[in-house]
Amino acid sequence: METKEKKLIIRPMTIEDVNAVDELAFSALPDPWPKYTYAQELKNEFAYLFVLTYADVILGFSHFWITFDSATIVKFAVHPAAQGKGLGSLLMAHLIERVSMLEEVRAITLEVRTSNDKAMHLYLKYGFNVVTKKRKYYEDGEDAYYMVKVLKE
Repeated sequence: METKEKKLIIRPMTIEDVNAVDELAFSALPDPWPKYTYAQELKNEFAYLFVLTYADVILGFSHFWITFDSATIVKFAVHPAAQGKGLGSLLMAHLIERVSMLEEVRAITLEVRTSNDKAMHLYLKYGFNVVTKKRKYYEDGEDAYYMVKVLKE
């Protein structure tokens, strides 16, 4: 009997991952996208999608766009059952490392719900700073913080 090696892996997302990422997004995000959007994004030359797996189970994912001299974090999530175990930190460190290798990218930007304390803590820990508050940014009317991490001056 073959036993699967159990270790954390961060790898590029594939079309086969779309269902699992969709389920994770619905359990972890207040405003998940329709499932077909992830398949579309896999074809977007400006989009980068990664999954964090343990024993082939997707526990988190990151999705960012590279446009001109910046990277924008579009979606970032860790399954609620796996939160608080450092997986968000692993995924964020991976994202920053990937983006930092791109010579043209000078900053990473994101929007985060003002009520999302866990995410805010993670982003501040990794050197993001609040630049402004975007009023009524989300469909439900909640405000967002616009945050930036400068990589190169």
